[in-house]
Amino acid sequence: MRTSKRGFTLIELAVSIAVMSTLIALLLPGVQSARESARRSDCQNRLKQWGLALHNYHDVHNILPPGSISRSPALSPYSGWGWQAMVLPQMEQSSLYSQCDFSLHTAHGPNRNLIGQPLPTTHCPSDVADEAVMVDLPTHGLIRVATGNYVGSVGVLSGLSNTRLAHITDGLSQTILLGERNVHPGTDGTIPFMSNWCGILSENNVFISSSAPYAYATAARLVNSSSTSSLVFSSRHPMGANFTLADGSVRFIPSSIDGQVYEALGTPAGNETISF
Repeated sequence: MRTSKRGFTLIELAVSIAVMSTLIALLLPGVQSARESARRSDCQNRLKQWGLALHNYHDVHNILPPGSISRSPALSPYSGWGWQAMVLPQMEQSSLYSQCDFSLHTAHGPNRNLIGQPLPTTHCPSDVADEAVMVDLPTHGLIRVATGNYVGSVGVLSGLSNTRLAHITDGLSQTILLGERNVHPGTDGTIPFMSNWCGILSENNVFISSSAPYAYATAARLVNSSSTSSLVFSSRHPMGANFTLADGSVRFIPSSIDGQVYEALGTPAGNETISF
């Protein structure tokens, strides 16, 4: 007796496909959320490394490095070197540090090739921007420049700052030390704003100020605000950004934070009383 083999009917096949599609639609957001959670955690670890490097620098010099060396008649040339370059030895980058000529501009002489070298620890994994871009400088034309996401808080690491931890009287756990800033490379060699481990891009005393290695925490410019200013903390993480506080801890600050609390976190000695 011959038995017949029964296959899927078109209706059964359609139902199976619909069920599978529904399952995928339900599972995909969870997978994406897990991936973003891992990227955010990796970002926090990198910020923690930079915070530890700054503390180790302070242990040696009894002062934090300046946000950048620039815009002062007392300094010649106006080199532009920033805080990240100064703590390279504390980030196990002594070889790169020894190649930097701190007597020259960041984009001058042998430094031109160095500043195009990407450093993975300067990047947030959630930011998919290129690790380096071509920039058209006023005097020397196109130059390759590494990008980065981590900047100092202007209250502690601004241009020519000379901050000691003892100066942060609001409390180390109540003061922003570092934070994130999106990479926004421009077109045709221009840079609306970005960060680079060297500091401010400069040549022949001409600065590209939008590459400043620091940013403001102000009530007027909350995290991920719509402002296009180069001095706004921002990130690719949903609903906020990661920050290193002056005590070395790393916190995720939501975009919904109260403006006055956020502004108080940006001042090292404002005598504010906040709950954070």
